[in-house]
Amino acid sequence: MQLPVSRFLRGAAVLACAVAAASLAPQRAAALGAATAPYLLVGTGDADVAGTTVAVSNFELGANVAAVPMPGLTLVEPIPLDALPVPTGVTGDGDVAIVDPGGRFDVANLAIEGAFGFACAASAAACNDGVSDTTFDGLPFPANGLTGGVAFGAVLADLAAARSQIPALPRDALLSFPGGEWDLARIDLGPGLTVFDIDTGGDDLLLANRNVVIDGPPGAQAIFRVPDAANFLISQAAILVGDGGIAPGSVLFYSDRPDNAAHFNFSSALVNGVAFWSLGQSGGEASFDNVQGCTQVIGDKLNLSDVRLTRCAFAVPEPGAGALAAVALGAVALLAARARPHAR
Repeated sequence: MQLPVSRFLRGAAVLACAVAAASLAPQRAAALGAATAPYLLVGTGDADVAGTTVAVSNFELGANVAAVPMPGLTLVEPIPLDALPVPTGVTGDGDVAIVDPGGRFDVANLAIEGAFGFACAASAAACNDGVSDTTFDGLPFPANGLTGGVAFGAVLADLAAARSQIPALPRDALLSFPGGEWDLARIDLGPGLTVFDIDTGGDDLLLANRNVVIDGPPGAQAIFRVPDAANFLISQAAILVGDGGIAPGSVLFYSDRPDNAAHFNFSSALVNGVAFWSLGQSGGEASFDNVQGCTQVIGDKLNLSDVRLTRCAFAVPEPGAGALAAVALGAVALLAARARPHAR
């Protein structure tokens, strides 16, 4: 049986529109984080504008050889039993990138364990603002573990894509914290990427004296967009991924606040599997004091003291053929429904 010509042409048009929809559909944060994934810390600012780009004093990058929580780190609540354990030992993933040609570092009383240590866009000499009692893989730093003149084209492109794509992602859920105080103990994610916006009513976002578990099945990911009016403050608290299958590094807190405030300001905090990116390009700071765990921190100015940190880098994989096929099939169904004659 042959289709009537009009129905055949209508079906062909539907299929053509579906193919076009699949090719033009916006990608949800396609492959974001691939170029920044090798780094625990990424400093993006010019030191002449923001001050020393990456300053770290005391303890470890790429290692966590203390008990959890470490001595001096006080949590008001016990670590939840349904949280994924914080990695301990020497993980060798404490590498740092300083991507602006005007960027510089200052380190003291620090053990760096990694593949290459510090990599700078500037020359090694120009990047070094000061070193005291610091080692790289057990050898003296900066004689070992410092590379200057690195071309960071892929990293800069990755950060530019994040600045463009993350704010444009459609929101999946809104978290409302009147007065700014975080009052959730647990967030359960569905499969795939979930994008959260946070409303604090114009106040800073404060996580204090409580622990939060973010959990989900394998493949679950989350981006939490901190509002431009808020800094994210953590004090005597933990923010951890759960043990339900979600991979460490699957959660990102993102800020593009356009000023030089401390967009992430953590004191006596435990983090695991969660990354923090400040990409406002206005000298914004991430300040960690007495912080332990597995994370990734990106910002114009990173100021860390008394830290034991390993790397849990955030990245969203590029959608594969299955995702594009789903877009196409969805477009087919939508357009076919619109093309179907209405009952009279």
